[in-house]
Amino acid sequence: PFAEDEGYSLTKREKETREGFEANYSESVVENRKKKLRAEREASPKKESVSPNQLSMFGNVAEVSSALSSLEEKANDFEEVEDTPGVSYYVGKKGTPYAGMKFERQTNATSRVLGRELGVQPNAGQFIGTRVDMVARDVFDGTLTRNEYTAEELDFADKLQKFKQYFEEQGYTFHPKGVFLTAMYNEDYRAKVQKETGQDYMGIAGTLDLVAIDAEGQAHIVDFKTYGLNSPMALEYLSDNIFKGGKYGARINGWTNQQSVYKLLAEANGISN
Repeated sequence: PFAEDEGYSLTKREKETREGFEANYSESVVENRKKKLRAEREASPKKESVSPNQLSMFGNVAEVSSALSSLEEKANDFEEVEDTPGVSYYVGKKGTPYAGMKFERQTNATSRVLGRELGVQPNAGQFIGTRVDMVARDVFDGTLTRNEYTAEELDFADKLQKFKQYFEEQGYTFHPKGVFLTAMYNEDYRAKVQKETGQDYMGIAGTLDLVAIDAEGQAHIVDFKTYGLNSPMALEYLSDNIFKGGKYGARINGWTNQQSVYKLLAEANGISN
């Protein structure tokens, strides 16, 4: 949202991020929030069932997991179609409630709104990013087949497995196989998008890399990001590069807007805070 605000510096954003984190996620704040949620849960009547549109992000772990599983299955109702190089959309399969309906891919919609050119030729960075997504999803799903990956990818998988184990010990569970989210455009915006793209998109759709559910039933959206570090010292100064105007800092603008869209999509599918 602030990507075009030249007066909004990365240093200021880092300060606000830290202040916001302390205000919302300090130990005392989190503990008080958990106590309030437990009290509300005990006071509320038990539900026989729950649909995604009735789901609260703060809920019973089993209910949250069940709703997310239904959204994973929703992906089977769609197929991805490439329109032009680097630009694809989702279309509902025959025999499904979405048959023949086109949905604009989330990444393309974000780029369009931000005024960026759509359509890019595949490059090495994109290939690596896709492979990282595959490794991560297999690790968190517990289905990693080691003979399908290179030595470097397996080294990454072993490190990621330790990361996963740490969070499992904290009570986290994972949905890594593609929680599929959709939202319908209203008629006015649908007409605007059709004029801009030449496609009659009914709405927007996207797939989450990973959703983690903590012991309190709160869902956390995780999106994997990759980029190259061309200096042996770059990793040591990664934080400075991102938050203090380094060469990689510009990436944060795009990532922030993309995650904002995912948050709105999650809310449209009943995952809200």
